[in-house]
Amino acid sequence: MIGGRGIRWFFAGLLLAGSMAPAWSARKADGKQLKLYTKPGSPDQIGYIIFESFWDPAGNCVGIRQFDTEPGFGQVAAKVAEKWEHRRPPVMRAGRPVSARMVEPLVFNLPNSSPFDPFSNPHLFVPSLVEDPQRAPDAPPAVVWAEVEVNVKGQAVGVRNAPAGQGELLLAAAKSWRFMPARDNSEPAAGVLKTPFILVSPTTGSPGEAYTGPEVLHQEPPEYSPRLREQGIGGVVVIGLWISPEGRPVAVRVQQSENKKFNKPAMEAARKCRFQPARRGGLPEWTYVELEFSFDPASRETGGRR
Repeated sequence: MIGGRGIRWFFAGLLLAGSMAPAWSARKADGKQLKLYTKPGSPDQIGYIIFESFWDPAGNCVGIRQFDTEPGFGQVAAKVAEKWEHRRPPVMRAGRPVSARMVEPLVFNLPNSSPFDPFSNPHLFVPSLVEDPQRAPDAPPAVVWAEVEVNVKGQAVGVRNAPAGQGELLLAAAKSWRFMPARDNSEPAAGVLKTPFILVSPTTGSPGEAYTGPEVLHQEPPEYSPRLREQGIGGVVVIGLWISPEGRPVAVRVQQSENKKFNKPAMEAARKCRFQPARRGGLPEWTYVELEFSFDPASRETGGRR
């Protein structure tokens, strides 16, 4: 293996590529600077997050699940969530809008796997969840490791050191993934890449599985300036936010406001909220919600509601 520290990343779907090491720069193809994310955990092994989103026929995101190869990816996912849009043009089929499921991986590769360096290890571009028919329907996702043999064409041709009885399953999955081959003196070469696999039950990827929405566990009223109340100034502020799988508000934004003087207290109140996260198939997921905060000078109470 070629030595080196730091992380390179690729976000399939958004087609962004760059460096994950804090000291390196990362840019889009158009030259715009990207925010840098630091991979938690070991910097000497690859990792990835798979975001699975669900969209209704109107183009609204009704939930996003996160599958990751190691603990500590929550902070990275929260930064990605800041860029998520909860509404997109609907998916069309036969000229009609339909419900849709989208899967987008965010991959952290080692810096010594850069496809632009003359000497490098194989590079993982697009992984996917691995459905294990032997897993119970209610079994949580599990991460296993194996060494994937990648040929000069970037194809997985073998798996080494897989957990007992799982070699064929992991090889079949790896053959459907996208790799970049290793490079030897700037020429494509065969190589081996130690790779994590996320095992899920066959029902985990089903969009039709049981769903429960989020619930508010804790909410505080926003601060209402006594001066504004005495002057009879009121208004309503609608705050949009993502609820993380841990039940915390992320990417808090003002969606509508009748008076910008109430924006800050409404956002502060929203950030203090705690939720029971939404669940799909028993797994917690990211969910977009909107909270309405009303500032009524005639009332002694202010509050918010979904």
